[in-house]
Amino acid sequence: MISESISRTLKVMMIGAFLALACPTGWAAKVPTVLTFVESWADKVACTGNSSDGFSCNQYTVGKLTIAATITSNDFGAAIDPSQFDQNTTVDITLGDYSFSGTLGGDPNYVAGGKKAKFLVPFQTCDINGNKCRTINETIQLTITKKAVTISISAPTGSDADGNTFENSVDASNFDGNDSGIYSDQIDFEADLDTLSVSCSITPVVAKVTTKDFTDKSGGDDTLSSVKDAGVVPVTDLGQ
Repeated sequence: MISESISRTLKVMMIGAFLALACPTGWAAKVPTVLTFVESWADKVACTGNSSDGFSCNQYTVGKLTIAATITSNDFGAAIDPSQFDQNTTVDITLGDYSFSGTLGGDPNYVAGGKKAKFLVPFQTCDINGNKCRTINETIQLTITKKAVTISISAPTGSDADGNTFENSVDASNFDGNDSGIYSDQIDFEADLDTLSVSCSITPVVAKVTTKDFTDKSGGDDTLSSVKDAGVVPVTDLGQ
């Protein structure tokens, strides 16, 4: 498992790569941003059996994404009034292949006019034999003030060795299987809270792919990819 210090370093490196590849020469590094995301995605192999009876192996892919966004009233182009929201207020977030849709009432602790809402989306994960099952959660947190709407998302992506599926990746799965190297892409972003809305159809993504050949215990030949990608939505790109 990647340590927190390494994960932070990776985030800085990937965001730096984004700025180097996607931004014009001379653009200051401290460009106001609406959203950043970082995710990982890795092919893995799990096997069951023994050397006497033989092995059966499955390839699967597991990952993790984190999204952080702060959307001001200026970004929305309209006032944010938490007192006007209630349990039926809709929340929709789309970033690449990832999406979340719900209502503020999806948080049982949310009250009308409240400033915070938290959503948990449970997923079951097991080993290749369907044992050692446990629940892992996607977490979506919203903070709503008159100044801004803050969004924080952490989610497992891909699947497990038993075939249980998790959340969609933002963009990492689209690089899976590519040759080792650095790649770029553009994806869509949209966030809606009731009638408030922001969007960007040119969200830049930078990905680092590492691919290797692997022979599993059954003797099968596999090609395994590992993807690290990140992206940023500058305020100046909203509406494009």
